[in-house]
Amino acid sequence: MNNIEELSPIDKKSTTIEIEKISSNLIIEQYKKIGLNVERFFIGINNITLRKCTLTNYRYYSPFNCMGDDQFYQELQNLSDDYYPTNKWEHKKALKYINQNDKVLEIGCATGHFLECCIQKKAIVTGIELNQKAAAEAISKGLDVKKMLIEDFAKNHQNEFDVICSFQVLEHISDVSSFIKNALQCLKPGGLFIFGVPNNNPFIFKHDKFHTLNLPPHHAGLWNKESIENTAKFFHLNTEYIGISPLHEAKEWYNTQMIYYKKSNPIISTIMRLIPRPIYKLFIKSLSHYIEGKTILAVLK
Repeated sequence: MNNIEELSPIDKKSTTIEIEKISSNLIIEQYKKIGLNVERFFIGINNITLRKCTLTNYRYYSPFNCMGDDQFYQELQNLSDDYYPTNKWEHKKALKYINQNDKVLEIGCATGHFLECCIQKKAIVTGIELNQKAAAEAISKGLDVKKMLIEDFAKNHQNEFDVICSFQVLEHISDVSSFIKNALQCLKPGGLFIFGVPNNNPFIFKHDKFHTLNLPPHHAGLWNKESIENTAKFFHLNTEYIGISPLHEAKEWYNTQMIYYKKSNPIISTIMRLIPRPIYKLFIKSLSHYIEGKTILAVLK
């Protein structure tokens, strides 16, 4: 473990420690398996380092100059019609905090589904989206969507919004400090900052840490409940709610455990194979609310 000097992306002051190195070639090969060529992001970079902030325990990938661009996210959108899903657990939870006439800003609004849900609650909405294709689709629906960074948007929208939302965005952000500071500048005193992030892909990251889309150039950081709580404290935010989605991906969960235990504990994998699939599915379903799912939602004030 190498503790070279690198400051935290949360506060730009705290030290960070190296957890492990990951070969860039390994990452490139993983992305090739899903049909994406990401070699351009790793020119001159032999290894990616996973580091941890000593202030918050937030983990992130370094260096930052290997993260995805607009072309990359359009390629992902073209690869899967479900890249911007509409039936999100965190959307349903967040909508409970949206009231009539609230001014709502969504950072990273994609094609605008959540904004449309807010309009149904008679909120006044604005979105920010950097994926040009997704932004164009949102604008075609008549939504007020800006193609700009939050840092640029914040210059002319101080203390304007009752609620600021961001879903599945913060894990893509390298400069976490700048992102949160500028988002909060747009928030009225007493307003809500709501965001959802992957829960470190609990059953994927724990047992399959090289899961492609949890690596650069897609993800810049890895959040969990502890790092969110510590980050909220640093920015002097009160926690209204932090919740983790129940397990919805039972088949994926089963397959991930099976692959993991085949390598690490063949006895457990053999027992898993011996249990009839209908019984195992019923067992997982009955425990799904006790198994952490993929998403954390935080509501901060």
